[in-house]
Amino acid sequence: MLIDFDLSLLVFLPKTVGSVLMYSLFQHFRKTVGKIHILWIALFCFGALLLWSQISLGAEPAAGPHSAQPLQYQPLQYPIEIAAQPKFTLKVACADVHYGKSTQRQSKKTQLADLPLNELLIQLDQPHFVSPPTVYGPTQVGVGLFVQEVTDLSASDNSYGMEGFLDLLWCDPRLAFSPEDVDWPEEVFLEKDAARELQRIWWPDVSFINEKAPRQIENEELIIKPDGTTEYRERFFVSLSSHFDMRRFPFDTQKLTLELESFAWSSRHLAFQLDERLVGFSSDFSVPSWKILDVEENLQVKREIRDQATFSELITEITVKRDPGYYIFKIIIPMITIVGISWSVFWMIGYGLADRLGVSFTGVLTIVAYQFIVSQNLPRHIYNNFLDGLVLLSFFMLVLTIMENIVVNMLCRQGQEKSANSIDYKCRWLFPACYLIFLSILIYFYLL
Repeated sequence: MLIDFDLSLLVFLPKTVGSVLMYSLFQHFRKTVGKIHILWIALFCFGALLLWSQISLGAEPAAGPHSAQPLQYQPLQYPIEIAAQPKFTLKVACADVHYGKSTQRQSKKTQLADLPLNELLIQLDQPHFVSPPTVYGPTQVGVGLFVQEVTDLSASDNSYGMEGFLDLLWCDPRLAFSPEDVDWPEEVFLEKDAARELQRIWWPDVSFINEKAPRQIENEELIIKPDGTTEYRERFFVSLSSHFDMRRFPFDTQKLTLELESFAWSSRHLAFQLDERLVGFSSDFSVPSWKILDVEENLQVKREIRDQATFSELITEITVKRDPGYYIFKIIIPMITIVGISWSVFWMIGYGLADRLGVSFTGVLTIVAYQFIVSQNLPRHIYNNFLDGLVLLSFFMLVLTIMENIVVNMLCRQGQEKSANSIDYKCRWLFPACYLIFLSILIYFYLL
């Protein structure tokens, strides 16, 4: 006898069997554990799921090894809103300024070409006197700074490294020439030739005021246009000094400062103009273990100690905030946990002094080890930071725990076990309460 059977019902069979099994397991679990415990377990699972979802939503995707984009010149992209700066038209090229015309360069070329070889070498070896292109005011110089990478942030040395591109643009009519004389629309000097040519002409002679060591110039280029407009470009790496305020460490925010000005020419002879076309950051620009909050660039006129005159200066400030995750999970949480574990001696009723002190001294030695780790990564400053305060507080609480062990042992030796047990009982809540109160005070004074 054939029985008509709908094969589509087989799809619902696993779900039905699974539902029955889950219901049976739940009834068995409810009878074994109880309704109150099931409620607590459900709340715990819900809280863990909520915490996991918050962490997942807040985490940023990690960049892969092949995610780097090619280097591009692009305008500054600020991660937060900053005050808008007034816009202006850059006027530094010879077509925009009026410094006058000169044939000094051409006549000099003609004279040198007519000299014998030995006299020509003597002339080339002689020092050259240079002067600004104009005497009727400061020479306008467009400045652009493109930051490719910031590396080696060191709080212990108060320094960081920067790799980038520097662009300078100015007008010197004395360098004007005819394109027919060079068979090229502009004169281009590269590397050592550019450095030699800069020694023969006037140029802004810029330097980083806060550099810790002479900057390393990897590539340089000098371009002179027929009307005398001159552009200098270089790719550099420089180690810069910057003041690090470590009071909030490891929840600190720092400002990385760059100061660029002319070494030789004061504001009477040179004035910077910010060339916004040549200011920016690489699309891959990031600072390891730090988060970029803000970028500010402005021009100032400052008086330096080395000279009575004032100097036009470009100041760049990159505001970064440290990622405290490493210190929270590697130092702060383990340290607080060790202090909490050391309070287990308050439940060790009837144990000898040696057993109780063994637990406490282990905690003390661990805190001392953490102190050495923290001090190696920080500069030698005269003030304490938040992490110093936390280490000192933890050490103080462990010392009090050792003193409590000694007092309880003395009472036990005198036959006052009841008083000793009473002290242990009170310290079970008194020590954690005091620790939390003092920790809150640290957070208020250092972080808020």
